[in-house]
Amino acid sequence: MSLPYELTTLPPGALDIIRYLFQQDNYAAFDAEMQEALGLSERAFGKAIRRLVTQDYVELQLDGTYALSERGVQAAEAVEAFDAEALYQVSAEEEALASGEEAEAEIEMEEAVIRRVLAVHPRTFAAGQPGYFFLRVEAPGGEDSQASQTMAVMFRLASECRVSPDQQELAVPPDTATPATRFELTPPAAGEFRTVVEAFQVGELDLIEAGRLEVTLKVAEQPTGADTFQMHHFTLVLQPGM
Repeated sequence: MSLPYELTTLPPGALDIIRYLFQQDNYAAFDAEMQEALGLSERAFGKAIRRLVTQDYVELQLDGTYALSERGVQAAEAVEAFDAEALYQVSAEEEALASGEEAEAEIEMEEAVIRRVLAVHPRTFAAGQPGYFFLRVEAPGGEDSQASQTMAVMFRLASECRVSPDQQELAVPPDTATPATRFELTPPAAGEFRTVVEAFQVGELDLIEAGRLEVTLKVAEQPTGADTFQMHHFTLVLQPGM
């Protein structure tokens, strides 16, 4: 899998800005925060953020933050999928070398299967009251690699809230989305609570790490009455033949 051509023409640091914003709540952050977190010089950051704004990947908000536009979110998903497959390829090469294969030999391997996961939860939970956290593996898109058979994936959800159940298994069809699976979360009090979703491919003998999402859930003392939801995406990297 390769990056879309227009992303390869961006200046140094631009893709790192896209990656950083994609991990933030509401896909937004202040310029000084990004520059410090990414270790970019003022000149490099300025050049990169200007190009992202002029090409409509990033928008300057009224509160002074920079946020991914709809086009920017699509670009971030492409970058995430590219990074995930690149990591898989590097890991496979290292494993092959460690097993004694010659370093100069060209490593032949089946292409990793890339699928996106949609996570949906209330924008604000109510303290002491259960709310739902949904996960669904999306149908393969145009740039996703295709699987030849159904694969089993286990999701584990760990949170500072009470979670029921803490793990669920899904069968991922090769060409369609899965039904949504649901976790029930009950926050102990108002505040913010860290929640981590871990995805594992279920093999014959063990579980193989396949993806991860970390979010911060916001909790109010009373129900807000607002029927709004927060959505996140993360990437699954599945190994064929497992």
